[in-house]
Amino acid sequence: MIIHWLLGWSAERNGRRDGRNAIPLPDDPTPPPYLLYLRDAGQNRLRRLALSWKWKDKALFPAWVRRKVRYEQACGALARAEQEAAAATARRDASPTARHTTGLAKAKRAVAKARARVNRAHDALAQAAARRQARWGIYQARLSAICHETDTHMQRYITANVGAREDGRTPLGLLDANRPRPEVPESLQRLAWNDPEAPHA
Repeated sequence: MIIHWLLGWSAERNGRRDGRNAIPLPDDPTPPPYLLYLRDAGQNRLRRLALSWKWKDKALFPAWVRRKVRYEQACGALARAEQEAAAATARRDASPTARHTTGLAKAKRAVAKARARVNRAHDALAQAAARRQARWGIYQARLSAICHETDTHMQRYITANVGAREDGRTPLGLLDANRPRPEVPESLQRLAWNDPEAPHA
């Protein structure tokens, strides 16, 4: 909070100084050095945030992958158990002996156990996904805060710069179209679920 206040104060101070010195020139579309400094400062914060997400996701993503594999294995086991139960039902219907009736009951118990394992694996997978999604949400909130703070500091610089000029006109280099903005790292632009390399790009 203190750093945010200091950056805002510094932006206004530098904006007034540059405005009095006519930096940038009215017809110069190049952003002034202090706006580039604010852009680079925001970019560095985003890089650190992306690196932090990389290390956090190194634990979250493999945990989700392990639970996804277990869920798929449980689904495969359930499909095989249901096939065996269907075959046992066909055998019992063709020849309703005690042995076939017992085999059908055993196959049905195997299906029930396999379905319970699928439900447990599904719950574990959902929990892992929810943990990763929640952590991703926290990082997205931090990303939005960094971009908002950087834009706020730039706007305070521009307001102070224009206010300190004798003519009160906004130079081309301070127009919104020419304002430099930090680039969001690719790993913070989307939450990848299928590509193990994407979260760590």
